[in-house]
Parts: sequence; structure tokens; C-alpha cells
Amino acid sequence: MPTHLRFHHIGIATRNFEKAMKTYLSMGFSVLKGPVEAPTQNVRVCFLEKTGHPMIELIEPVGDESPVRNLLKRNGSGPYHLCYIAENIQDTIETLKAEKYFILSKPVQSKPFNDNLIVFAYKEEIGLIEIVECKPV
Repeated sequence: MPTHLRFHHIGIATRNFEKAMKTYLSMGFSVLKGPVEAPTQNVRVCFLEKTGHPMIELIEPVGDESPVRNLLKRNGSGPYHLCYIAENIQDTIETLKAEKYFILSKPVQSKPFNDNLIVFAYKEEIGLIEIVECKPV
């Protein structure tokens, strides 16, 4: 894993967005952002936070073309990716390729991340990761 990446959130796939959100809210989490549709990924997301805990992204498929729908059919609801922040997504993709990650798609703009670029990568030893480009201000 490239050392320049900063942890951002845990992505949790759910079949029932409202019930999942209600459960996390009952555990003391609060809504940071959302729900927001991400048309490029065919999902609806919501970010939840709680002091001293990792941020959570709830993810619900929208439409039959959503890759999350197939994941839910196979595995049911639960954690499915870790997300990291990178200042330069192209440099990070090249580093990940050199470290034998499989890049699952070209970078796309993501509405939940203020139209910043995202990309998903996979490595058998650690599973699915999401990279979000966030340039320094």
C-alpha cells in the first residue's frame, strides 16, 4: 500500500439504507453528508461520523447496473471497501499497478466527493480499496 495515502472511511454496502442509517444513528453516529446519489457508480451514499470512530459511508445500489447490487446478492450487507485520500490519483494508480493491484476502472468524478476523481482497486491480500483525489488547498 502506498505510504502517502491517508485513511478516509469504511464503505458499508446495505440493502436497506434507511434501516442501516437508523441503526448507526442509534449507536451515536450523526449524518455528516447525504444521502447523495452517485450516478457514475449507480449508488446512493451517506457519510456518518462519531467522535473517536472511523467515518462510515453507507452505500445502497441504485438500479440493476450497480456493482453493489451483485455484491449484496453474494455477501449480504456489510463492510466492503476502505477508502484512502491521495493528492494525485494518476501517480497513485501507477504506484498501485506497480504493487500488483488490479485497477477496476478509469477514474471518474464522484458527486459525493464534490466531483473529485475516484478509482477502485483490488488486491487479493487486502480486498477492495477506493482512492479519492483531494488536492491540497
